[in-house]
Amino acid sequence: MFKPYIYKSTLSLALLLSSLLGIAATALPSQAQREGADLSSALLEDANCVTSVSRSAGRPMYVRKELVPINRQVFEQQFSLHSYHDGNRVTLTCKIDNERYDILDLEMGVSDNSEEHNAEMTVNVYQGGIVIHTYANMQAGSMANVILDLNTDEIPSDPSNIAVEVICHNSVNYDPTCDLHVVTARLYPTDQYSSQDSSSRKPEPGASRSDSLEEVDNTIERGADILDEVSDTVTRTSNILEDVDGAVETLQNIFD
Repeated sequence: MFKPYIYKSTLSLALLLSSLLGIAATALPSQAQREGADLSSALLEDANCVTSVSRSAGRPMYVRKELVPINRQVFEQQFSLHSYHDGNRVTLTCKIDNERYDILDLEMGVSDNSEEHNAEMTVNVYQGGIVIHTYANMQAGSMANVILDLNTDEIPSDPSNIAVEVICHNSVNYDPTCDLHVVTARLYPTDQYSSQDSSSRKPEPGASRSDSLEEVDNTIERGADILDEVSDTVTRTSNILEDVDGAVETLQNIFD
């Protein structure tokens, strides 16, 4: 008459042990939390962008990932802007959600292969309709990097409106194009920045990524404390199970 009660008690303790192990698994931080999730995004994926030209002549932009040599270094192009000789202008204009993103990191350059075309161009970067950076006489091997604060108070109009303008000054007739290769165009949230870029730099201005890493460390520490508590509970539960097993064996000997 005692056996069903004994087995039921043993099963309940076993289920308790299983639940405790489940709690330990959910309490510990995931691998993504430990490594720090990258919350950045590509400009063309999370912004509303349009192109404009001063004179229509072919496609102004190619969205294509490919390797390009710039200043004797290899970069992966994200997209490219194409302008033409005789002062033609090509502009990429983007409206960015600056409640979600705080920083735009742009890195662009002219391919070493453009040397044979004798290409020369000026690149203007606009914010809120105002030219804030001008890179004149960009030729084969030239590079430019600009990091924009999308919530700056220094721009009187909307700082979330960004534009990159390419003006082609000189190119030989058999290949009358000026190509600007954009190798980095990433948006970063206000509270987190990625360090995965071509020069291992960290975007500024804004909060450093160390804040996020500190938060992850605190999560790991809390998870370790929880694991210690669960481990102690498991040990106590194991001792109880051993006592129950001993009691079951004693009762079985009695009834046998």
